[in-house]
Amino acid sequence: MSGRGTAGRPGVVVGSGGGAGVGAFTYSVARLPVPLVALAALAGFRGSGSHALRGLLLPLGAAAAILGAWALENPGSLFARYGVVGLLANHPTPLAAAARFTTNYLTYLSPQFLLLQGDGNLRQTTGFGGVAARRRADPFLVVFLIEGVAWSLTGREPAVRAAATGSRWLLRPRVVMGLILAATLACAVPYFADYYAAYPARPANAFEAGEGAGILDAWRLACAGGHELFLSAALNQPLIQLEFAAEAPPPQQAFVAEARIEVVTREGQLVGARAGDIGVFRPGDQVPAGSTLLFVARGGSVLDAPIAVSHQDLLRVHRLTQTHPANG
Repeated sequence: MSGRGTAGRPGVVVGSGGGAGVGAFTYSVARLPVPLVALAALAGFRGSGSHALRGLLLPLGAAAAILGAWALENPGSLFARYGVVGLLANHPTPLAAAARFTTNYLTYLSPQFLLLQGDGNLRQTTGFGGVAARRRADPFLVVFLIEGVAWSLTGREPAVRAAATGSRWLLRPRVVMGLILAATLACAVPYFADYYAAYPARPANAFEAGEGAGILDAWRLACAGGHELFLSAALNQPLIQLEFAAEAPPPQQAFVAEARIEVVTREGQLVGARAGDIGVFRPGDQVPAGSTLLFVARGGSVLDAPIAVSHQDLLRVHRLTQTHPANG
């Protein structure tokens, strides 16, 4: 974006700043590009005067103020998700972090990502076709690819001249438009057929469908019996999911204390569990001996016991036994 071309259009400037500011309220990883985009925009607005700069920075400042106020009310929550999934989640060495960054960046330039499958996380892409296949067909790319085939198959000068002649034919407007249309249909038809027919069921676990409902059912069960609810920290932001599902007002700390909820980060926290308390665990968690399986969340549904556990379970809810003598 060039400040020189937009200085006389304040709506464009304010809209650009507002669009970048909204990015701060989306997925946590998107918060990093916002200041980077702002710095790049500032470089483009250097010669546009203070009015353009104010129009760009005011929406960003307002977004930062709102996020800052929320962060003060909810300490540690602003970057909590990024702390789990980010580059430095497992505290790598600087060299390992640099190597991981380089590998990740190169992955996003690979044929697997651009043309074949896209992101391995089904929350980000459908797993059918790469991200480039879903975007518009660039006429220059189409011509380049087709002409490249002709040149690659030639080994002698007459064939090269034939390929050059063919390229001039390919550059005719009607031919180019026909190639663009054909390429667009070749990409779009299979993609949308898969998107509406097969994809809705494929990413259920990736979107953690049913996990929020399972946590809510476990909380209601604990409340009904006057028991404590233990939530495994291995779940994806279990407190946020429960607050959203229960429509609990902030702050989070008040809801946790009133509802008698404890997030389990180590096995020792379960030592004080009383008979009848409810535990919500991920597959792979160590469940206290003698606990009774009540239900699981799997494939977007909550399934009651008796049921065989599966590696596809998002969570498993158990009724705990008393693992430590009660005080008094």
